[in-house]
Amino acid sequence: MSDMLRYYKVLLDGNVFYMADQSQTDGLIMPIWTNGDATAELRVAQGEGTRQPLTDVELLRLQAGHASSSEFRTELESHERLCALSLAYLQSAKSLCNELLLNEHLLSWPRGSVVYYCLHMAVELFLKAAIMARNGTPAKIHSIPELVKKYRELFPGNAYHFHTVWGMGLDDIEEAVGATIGNAVDRKPEQVFRYFSGRSGELPSSTHFFSPGTWLFEIEWLEKRWTDIWSLLSKTPIDPEQTGLDC
Repeated sequence: MSDMLRYYKVLLDGNVFYMADQSQTDGLIMPIWTNGDATAELRVAQGEGTRQPLTDVELLRLQAGHASSSEFRTELESHERLCALSLAYLQSAKSLCNELLLNEHLLSWPRGSVVYYCLHMAVELFLKAAIMARNGTPAKIHSIPELVKKYRELFPGNAYHFHTVWGMGLDDIEEAVGATIGNAVDRKPEQVFRYFSGRSGELPSSTHFFSPGTWLFEIEWLEKRWTDIWSLLSKTPIDPEQTGLDC
């Protein structure tokens, strides 16, 4: 159907509307994106406003493909969905690291925090996917150290081992070094990376550092390691560049 659509934009009362027109067939006019309200959108659909041609960049955006959650919901098992999401988070972190390497002026802690959050989610979801693939039961915890412990119980041996910096909790680290390192917020890295504060607004006491180049080594290693591990679990090789039905 996309080949039959004609895209254009309309200006009305200072608002911009990107539209798709199928008037040559059944007269369907669809708003694709708008910064206006529903009333203005209806007026545009009724023919008001000033049509303007699209730039090449605008047309490329509108003609780009789309993804649907339909197959993801119906054609994958629960553990396969978690695996696919894990790889998607991992590859999103990889894309941002590559962008920051090429555009160092964009490098900042907020962007580094987003990378860390994606990586943290990727590790959590991969562990949950593997655990569910083995025992069929979803792990109803978010603590990576606890998930790692459960994972290693189910998958002993080097064939399934992978390292993660979040494999030890802060309590365990402090016990090992014999010193207090962080506060209550530091004990929940997902809160640090997502909000940089606790629920009461308390800030983490420790200082965090981020280097996109260094973390790219970790991400690329995890891509390969998880691909090998998942192949052992499913007996079916997967493509680490795919996060859909091949997972």
